[in-house]
Amino acid sequence: MVAITRSSSGITMDGHAGYAPHGQDIVCAGISTLVQTLIQSFEDLCTDEISYHLQPGRVEIKHGDLSAKAQVLVNSFFIGCYMIAEKYPDHVKVINNMGASIESPTKKAMEKQTSKSLKNLEESK
Repeated sequence: MVAITRSSSGITMDGHAGYAPHGQDIVCAGISTLVQTLIQSFEDLCTDEISYHLQPGRVEIKHGDLSAKAQVLVNSFFIGCYMIAEKYPDHVKVINNMGASIESPTKKAMEKQTSKSLKNLEESK
């Protein structure tokens, strides 16, 4: 199982999906694509500083306080993770250690938080 943990200082992913043999695991491919897109999006689309470490079975992304734009990227990442976790609950688990920032680990709550972040982004222009 892949465990994806969100905290105020970063994101960690541990484990293997185990849905199919190595090289054929669509759950692993989906989660891996999401995390690699998130890292590249941080580098290409915003000025927030992150550090990350990738290795088989573990990803660690560290960040400080996020700008509104970076928060939208992270929320979008977690919407994708929640969608995969809902479809493959025996293979993906999302752990939200953000306290009251996100009401519940649901797509709807993430969309609400993303909408709030987008509004903040527009107001900061």
